[in-house]
Amino acid sequence: MFPGKTYCFVGSSGVGKSTLINQLIGRETLETKPVSGTGEGRHTTVRRELIRLEGGALVIDNPGMREFGIFGAECGIGSGYSDITAIASSCRYRDCSHTGEPGCAVLEAVHSGEIGQEHFENYLKLREESRFYQMSYAEKRKKDRDFGRYIKSAKKYSKDD
Repeated sequence: MFPGKTYCFVGSSGVGKSTLINQLIGRETLETKPVSGTGEGRHTTVRRELIRLEGGALVIDNPGMREFGIFGAECGIGSGYSDITAIASSCRYRDCSHTGEPGCAVLEAVHSGEIGQEHFENYLKLREESRFYQMSYAEKRKKDRDFGRYIKSAKKYSKDD
């Protein structure tokens, strides 16, 4: 860890973030609890805390988090993938998803090598992730429930074979 830099420990509740930070500090400063009888960690940290390490680095201990999201990323996607957004203005359809529509200038650029395949795939992933985090909580719950039903029916179908 570098002096003057700030590091942030994040992860699910009970995974050992505070225990790891105590190891970095060299003493038991942050409260921790032993693992449960099932071998799982226990939720202990209830607030964020900034800790200065001996070498001058700073570490932030966070309570457990279930997920992180990207909000308002469209502007960043547009500037980070300006080559794709510039070519997209030449697509046949204004609402082109760049995933298979006829006359998609972006796909043509990928096929010709003007846009790298990996760069394009990263663009699609980031765009999809951004759209997911823009959804409301209710929309996410519905999507999760629908996926759960799909998995349940797939399991049932595979048992019937």
